[in-house]
Amino acid sequence: ARWEWLAAAFSVMLASRALSCLRLLLLVRAKGIPHQAWRVAQIVLVSEFYGVFLPSSMGGDVVRMYQLARHTGDTAGAASAVLLERAIGVIGLLALGVVGAVWAWPYLDERHLIWVALLPVLSGLLIALGALSERWVTVAAHRIGQRRSRWAKTLLEWQQAVRAYRHRRKAMVQAFVLAIGIHGLRVASVYLVGRALGEGITSGMCV
Repeated sequence: ARWEWLAAAFSVMLASRALSCLRLLLLVRAKGIPHQAWRVAQIVLVSEFYGVFLPSSMGGDVVRMYQLARHTGDTAGAASAVLLERAIGVIGLLALGVVGAVWAWPYLDERHLIWVALLPVLSGLLIALGALSERWVTVAAHRIGQRRSRWAKTLLEWQQAVRAYRHRRKAMVQAFVLAIGIHGLRVASVYLVGRALGEGITSGMCV
């Protein structure tokens, strides 16, 4: 391995994590949730550490949500910030994925694989948009409420907190730009690690 390329990849990974901290901090501040910048950064880094060992990437989000709610005392606000962070991340990843798909399209032998890869992403995006729908959440809360009124109340509080971001459009645009930067840096880290291990990889292959 070429250590100078590995050092560069490690630096890019750290930069990606720094942007992740900044993105959550931006969404927390947009809602006026009581916070400390260093604590938010700590929460992001700890949740990503635990996320490595959990079976799903959503596990890190659960840890992040729990820690943020515990330190801020605002459960609905913490949940809305983390949920919107995930939704914006998915949209940013989809946008970057489309660019990569268009770039790689002329060189692919089995182009149907792109649609197979995009299907779960589009499904996740539709679910995220459905979660922002007042009618959908109200119906779901009503059905849950027939058994557990506490869960229904919590679901409605989270949904209202997320919808409140509609009045924070500047923060959402900034978070989207940061999401593009985060995913772009992760692609760059793959390229740098590939260069560290051999000379046969190009940036186009990583995208």
